[in-house]
Amino acid sequence: MKQVFLIFTVLFILTSPTISQQVPFSGELVYKVQRVDKLDSTFSQVLIYAKDSILKVVSFSELQGRQELIKHLRLQKSYLLVEINGQKLAIRTNEHLQKDASVANNFQPKRGTKRIAGLKCHKMIWKHPSLSEPLTFYYHKKISAKYANVYTELPGLPVLYFLPTENGLYRYQLIEIKHTTPPISLFLIPQEYRRISFDELNEVLGAGE
Repeated sequence: MKQVFLIFTVLFILTSPTISQQVPFSGELVYKVQRVDKLDSTFSQVLIYAKDSILKVVSFSELQGRQELIKHLRLQKSYLLVEINGQKLAIRTNEHLQKDASVANNFQPKRGTKRIAGLKCHKMIWKHPSLSEPLTFYYHKKISAKYANVYTELPGLPVLYFLPTENGLYRYQLIEIKHTTPPISLFLIPQEYRRISFDELNEVLGAGE
């Protein structure tokens, strides 16, 4: 059950529906992740590779290690790459159908801009039912929110944002952006990974008990 909880946590953090339509972006985005509701010195980072309509989201955490998600925005397909019970698995997720209704339309534009990671960013105020105070977000208009793979209702790439989870409240800030052309091989599922559905995951976990 602990493994199932970790996988659901990773899916919640890494994934979100994709509805925004803007100019295609190819390159790399690096986000620093910090827990803000409690003092936490653990290191966490999210690295996103983008090539037009394909994403590879890689998270690094001292607690959960490395997790990878490969996502095709146009085809609405995604695979979470994990290793469980000695097996390398590419788990087909249905995250492109998920949407947290509690956060939709809870953004209010505010006057003010600032530069983050060299980008001119605009301010938004965000309210969440589980939080007593609103939080300040920043986004960059010229890149679609879909490339950050979260809060796609924003009118641009979320550059500084917060994400509440069962483990606490986390702050994400873009610290680096590169306009490059990643090789297509980066977005392919390695041959040693076996593709399974999310429903089949329970069978794999059960075999290891």
